Parts: sequence; structure tokens; C-alpha cells
Amino acid sequence: MLDIKVIATGSSGNCTLIKSSTGRKILIDVGVPYKKICEEAGYVDYAIITHEHCDHAHKPAIKKLLENGTDVYMTRGTRDALKLTNRHNLHTFTADLLMPALRLGSCRLKALRAKHDAAEPIVIQLYDGEDRILYATDMREPPNWTGEDNAFTKIMIEANYSEPVLMGSNLEGWRKTRVYENHCSIERVIEFQNREQYEGLKEVHLMHISKQNGDAEQFKTMLERVIDKPIYAY
Repeated sequence: MLDIKVIATGSSGNCTLIKSSTGRKILIDVGVPYKKICEEAGYVDYAIITHEHCDHAHKPAIKKLLENGTDVYMTRGTRDALKLTNRHNLHTFTADLLMPALRLGSCRLKALRAKHDAAEPIVIQLYDGEDRILYATDMREPPNWTGEDNAFTKIMIEANYSEPVLMGSNLEGWRKTRVYENHCSIERVIEFQNREQYEGLKEVHLMHISKQNGDAEQFKTMLERVIDKPIYAY
């Protein structure tokens, strides 16, 4: 079983704690200061960085985690963009459909490239014998995994904006284009849920909701019309 605790999500910082049934602690993204991590999680066994943007990769916090023995995983592109020097507990990999799963204690990690304006951004899945988590933020569209890799029990997915709200906002044209091309809308999330219909799904977490172009309660209500499972919106 994999338990989820969202420490922070949004443009000011992203960090989620996953706790395995064996007690191992895994951070997905480290976009908050190290002090906050210590307060919310204590010692962390593993950390996964999806891309180098500062709201997902707080470099001083990553360095402190490495110094204190946490095994940190990221793509080579992300490592190079962050200008991190090699350490025995800094692990890099290439995200690919054919990539073998990486072992993180009793859990396994797989990753796919995401469409986002970063060096080598990824969406990930983390699974043990009972749960399979999809973590997909900062991407234009949800990933297309197939077969067993698609049997998600818990989904953490970006619903950054509503398309009509974004297009009707006062943002400059280039900003609207950047958001549309690099972030996922609630409409795309609903389309994804309608298409996939996960039989073993237990819960959905709507992440990275924009204060300007999104509404957590409204998005939760919209998704509740599609799936009859617990939905958490942040």
C-alpha cells in the first residue's frame, strides 16, 4: 500500500510524500525548502525530481537531501540543467517506455517523457504489490501507458486551468500559449478519465490548480460527474 501526503502543490512549490507499507518514505518533487521537508516528512529514503523548474526542484533542499543520505533520482537532462555534481546517491536515468523499472526499496519506478518546457521532464508511476500511482503534472496531456502499466489505483494529475477561463483571461497572448502548450487543463483530465475508466481506481488528486485560471471546488465537482471515487483538489 502507498499512502499519499501532499506537502505542497502549485506555482509556489510542489512536493508530495509517499509512504510505503514497509515504512520507506519517497518524495516526488522537492520544490520546497529543506526545513519544510523535515517538518512534514522527517528523514526521507528516496526523492524523485520530475524536472528542473524551481517550483519542483529547490536546489538547496536537493543538496541537503543528498548530503544526508537520501537517494535522489532524476533524468540526465534535469541533472545537467540543475548543474548538480555526481554523487554516489544521485541517480540518473532515461525515461522510455522500454525502460526497466527502477527499484526503490519495495517500490518500483517507471517514467515517460512529458511535453513541457524543461530539459528532460517526466511523468512517473510508482508501484508496489498493491498500489500503482500515476504522478503527472506540468505536461500538456496525460501519458499513454498501456497494459499492466496502465492499471492505476491512485492518480495524481495536474488540472492547472479551465480552457474557457484561460482563453478569456487578461493574460498576454504568449502567456496563454505557454500555459496551453505546457500544462494540463481540467477538460483534458476529464477526457483522460472518460477514455481510460480504471477498474481498480481508488482515488484521484487534482494538482497544481492555478489560482487565476482554475477553481479547486469547481474542478472537483466537474470530475465527480465522471467518476464515483474520492477526489481531492488542491
